[in-house]
Amino acid sequence: MKLNKVISQIFGYENYRAFLRDYFIEQKKLMKMFSHRFFAKRAGFSSSSFCSHVMDGKKNISVGSIKKMINGLELEGKAASYFETLVLYNQAKTLHERELYFTQLNKIRKSTKFYRVNKEQFIFYDKWYYSVIRELAVYGNWGVDFDKLGKMVIPPISKENAKKSVNTLLEIGLLKKDDKGNYHQSSRVITGESAPPVAINKLKKEFLFKAIDSEEKFKKPHKYSSSATLSMSMKSYEKAKKMIDELRRQILVMAMDDPRVEKVFQANFQMFPLTKLLENPKEVGNEDDD
Repeated sequence: MKLNKVISQIFGYENYRAFLRDYFIEQKKLMKMFSHRFFAKRAGFSSSSFCSHVMDGKKNISVGSIKKMINGLELEGKAASYFETLVLYNQAKTLHERELYFTQLNKIRKSTKFYRVNKEQFIFYDKWYYSVIRELAVYGNWGVDFDKLGKMVIPPISKENAKKSVNTLLEIGLLKKDDKGNYHQSSRVITGESAPPVAINKLKKEFLFKAIDSEEKFKKPHKYSSSATLSMSMKSYEKAKKMIDELRRQILVMAMDDPRVEKVFQANFQMFPLTKLLENPKEVGNEDDD
C-alpha cells in the first residue's frame, strides 16, 4: 500500500467530510483504478454513489456504516477511533453532544504530534478560569501563594486548580516567568481565530451563565448590563455587528493602554433573533397620515 499522507494527518481534521474529500483526491492520484465504485466494493456498500453523497453533505453516515467506512479507508487503532468519533461529533444534534464528542476527540489525539503542536488551541479554552488566571498571575499581588491566587477568582477555585492553571499557561506559552519569579504574558491579547468553534462556544456558554449569576451577585456600580429588543432589517443587523466589533476593539485597546489594573472583567456582546424571518414585512414610515 502506498503512503497515504491524508490518513497520516487525520488528527488535524475537524470535519469528516473534508477528510473524505481529501482522501479520495489523493487516492485517485496514487491509484489509477481508484474510484467511488472501487471504494464502495472494498468497504461493502451496495451503492457506488453513497460516499459521493456523504461528501456533498446530502447523506449522513449511520452508526452501522461507520465500521464499513473505516474498513474501506483501512484505518486502524487511534485513527479508526478518531474517525468514528469525528463522524459522531459532526453529526451531533445538540451542543451538549458536540462538546462530549469534542472532548473524546482530544483524548484520542492527545498523544499525537498534531495535539502537541496545536495544544494551545485546545487547552486554553478548556477551563473558563484559565483566562482569568492569565490576568491575575501577572497583575495580582499573590506572591507564590496559590491558595490566595485561587481565592481572588469569583467564584473561587481551589489551590490545586490555581497552581495547575499557572503551570498549564506556562507550558503552552501563554505565561512566562522571569529570573525574579515574576509572571508576564507572552502577548496582551489572545484571539480564538484558529481554535475549534466548539471550544470557543463552550467557553462563551460558560461566561453567559456567569453573566446571569452576576445579576444577583453584584450590585451597581460593580456590574453593568444593558439590553434592548429591536426590530430591524438584516442590513441594519450586519451594520450593528460591525459597530459592536468596533466597540469591542476600542475597549481592548483602552484596557491594553490602562496604566493601572484593579480588577479582571468579562465583557459579553450578543445579538440573537427572537423571531423567525418575517414574511412580507410592513414598510416602516410609509403609512398615510390622517
